[in-house]
Amino acid sequence: MGLKFVNSSVFSAIANGNNLTEKFAGRLISIDVTDSSGSESDTATITLDDKTGSWAFPSPGAEISIGMGFLQATELFAGVVDEVRSVGDRNGGRLLNISANSADLRGKLKETKQLFWDDKTVQQILNEAGEEAGLDGVKVDRKFASVIREYEAMDGEDFMAFGRRLAGELGGTFKVRGKNAILAARNDGQTVSGAAMPVFRVVAGRNLVSWDVVPDIGRPRHSQFGGRYYDFAKAKWVEQTAKSELGDVEQFLAAPFANQSMATSSAQSSKTESERNAGEGSISFIGSLLAQAEGFAIVKGARHGVDGAYVMDTVNHHLNRSSGYMGDAQLAKPHGGAGKDNR
Repeated sequence: MGLKFVNSSVFSAIANGNNLTEKFAGRLISIDVTDSSGSESDTATITLDDKTGSWAFPSPGAEISIGMGFLQATELFAGVVDEVRSVGDRNGGRLLNISANSADLRGKLKETKQLFWDDKTVQQILNEAGEEAGLDGVKVDRKFASVIREYEAMDGEDFMAFGRRLAGELGGTFKVRGKNAILAARNDGQTVSGAAMPVFRVVAGRNLVSWDVVPDIGRPRHSQFGGRYYDFAKAKWVEQTAKSELGDVEQFLAAPFANQSMATSSAQSSKTESERNAGEGSISFIGSLLAQAEGFAIVKGARHGVDGAYVMDTVNHHLNRSSGYMGDAQLAKPHGGAGKDNR
């Protein structure tokens, strides 16, 4: 259930199977959890009042689970302790900052490898690379899972860098959580299995606390993205394209690609990022478990031209003594009317 903090906010904390919620209650100053689509893992920080110095110093690598909510705490983060920092001065007392990461970066995830594959799908490649890195499994979005790479290699890369590179080439988001990794499509508002993620509705005067949004950035827009490869069977260069409805200028990726699959993926990835960067902004809100990176935020009641749908690029969950459970999110890819004022 967790422990009540303020304004009916509750939290829970479990380390190495031991429930520390009650012990943290009187000393907890804040908890911060960051869910980001632009990083390889999620992070969390717990700040405790350490005035007596009586806490046993947590060990890096200890498993930790953190939950937040209202009336009942739901797990928001699971990972391992990354580092522990003691802070103190004459007038300010003592604090203990416990930082955690959803990926254990001390082990084989950061071990560089020399591996290669011929005529394997992205799913097969990441399964084998993940096994080498000590993971239990890798979930790949159905958009990418069956894409065949005629040749792929980990040439002195660790698994984290390799996954990030593949995600960039395919137009996806890569992340490690515990003993599993995911490669999800960007901008779709779906899980790797194709199920719809929760839609988070934020309404001015209700749960939307503040906003700072540019729904239409005045930058050059592209209508088509192209990449070329050399077709040996036809003995000529061939261009692969991806079209967008946001602009009227073509962008051509000058560097040649090894084959049709890579040229197509790169053109599609460029299109995805261009649409994502068409607008930007941030919102703060009363905390909600519906707020998830890569999910959709529907903004209502801000104003004409701002109201509409956005992709949440990064979501921060905060819980502290003064305000209870709150959140904020960085926004991208305006759509669903956002950026349009037809009055």
